[in-house]
Amino acid sequence: MNQPILILTILTLCTFTFAADPWKNHNKEGTQGLSGNEVQFIKPGSDGRLWIGTMQGIGYYKAGKFTALMDKDKKGNPKPMRAQAWDILEAGPENFWIGHGGGAIRYNKGNIEHTLKGNTVAPLIQFQKGVIWTIGKDRRTEGNVLY
Repeated sequence: MNQPILILTILTLCTFTFAADPWKNHNKEGTQGLSGNEVQFIKPGSDGRLWIGTMQGIGYYKAGKFTALMDKDKKGNPKPMRAQAWDILEAGPENFWIGHGGGAIRYNKGNIEHTLKGNTVAPLIQFQKGVIWTIGKDRRTEGNVLY
């Protein structure tokens, strides 16, 4: 047998032998703590969170638990965030932006600010510290706008 084929065969067998177990299936039924189960994106966070954007909101997975992010109603009471989440951008500790089907949301150390209302916002890119770029699709005119 020729040497390159022998080496390729050995590497293939080793790959199947060693790769059989390391990947574990974490199948979750329903939402189990998230806002929804129609996933739009997943993105690693800087603090070990795994951000998960769904058609009904955004949440994260950390330390074996799913947690949905909360919004505030007009009286300041917590309520589930109900928005099609398209992207997230971390801009610092407990400071992040969410692009969604109705605009953008900025979470800054517990304070919530809604902006770019009426636009589908994604992607979110931090160009430099304090400067964020995004594309918003105006739902009234169907035109794209760079912000």
